[in-house]
Amino acid sequence: MLYFVNMQPALCDLPGVRLKLLTKVYEPYLSPALDCGTRIAVLQRHYDIVQEAGFGKLVQQAAIHRLILCAFTGKSGLRYRLELSTVGDRHRAGEWVLRLVCKDICVYTVTFLFAGDRHDRHIVVGNLTGMLKLGRHSEHRISIMQATWDFHGWQPRQMMVSLVQEIGACLGCRKVVLIGNRNKLPVTEERYCPRTADYDRFWKLLNAAARADGNFEVPCPSTTPDSCTKSSLPAGTKRRMLIDSIHQTLRMRLADERTWPATVVQFPQFDELERKSA
Repeated sequence: MLYFVNMQPALCDLPGVRLKLLTKVYEPYLSPALDCGTRIAVLQRHYDIVQEAGFGKLVQQAAIHRLILCAFTGKSGLRYRLELSTVGDRHRAGEWVLRLVCKDICVYTVTFLFAGDRHDRHIVVGNLTGMLKLGRHSEHRISIMQATWDFHGWQPRQMMVSLVQEIGACLGCRKVVLIGNRNKLPVTEERYCPRTADYDRFWKLLNAAARADGNFEVPCPSTTPDSCTKSSLPAGTKRRMLIDSIHQTLRMRLADERTWPATVVQFPQFDELERKSA
């Protein structure tokens, strides 16, 4: 694993990243069903995909400080922003964390990583968490219900999954794999909303297809302008306009952060490394 980290341009210059990645290898990560060797393979594949897609610089920036991908105004006039962080933040459920933030308070988070091969590249969502009570003072309380009203009925959890689909489409992913109840790790947030903990129920509400491994999946949309997710609402409605605006802003920001040519590093497979170290 240290060999892998040292050879990755996006990781080798980050302070403390070695310790974080080693922790992920030897503790439960993404799903309790993964053994040590599988965890190493999953992490390697994630960073290979990110590097191949030209997002090595983005990983470095978002590992040092949260990167604001989008900011917008809700129906009530409150300002919301979407922040991305990478490498180690909420590290047990994935490598990238997307946060919905208002008044510097996190309303919702989704944690995910990239997986698969060149013919079946996909995203795996390992955590989707809403906060129950946010802020000690009444003027700083931003509830999930408030955010839903601000988004013209678009629920924050719907937003987060939809944006992960958009990110996946930008990186050439065909689908998003959604961790099911039997495969997820326990939620460690102290103030999370228990109603958001039943993943299976929400995935079914999204019409996600059930998989034999206990997870679910939804397709990634095309990134062409006429294929907004994303919503079956008629064009021109305030909710549809908000959805389209956020998705377009996200696509443009990711395009700006992309650097070419990407540096691709070929790594030996885990079993090959094991044989060399034996």
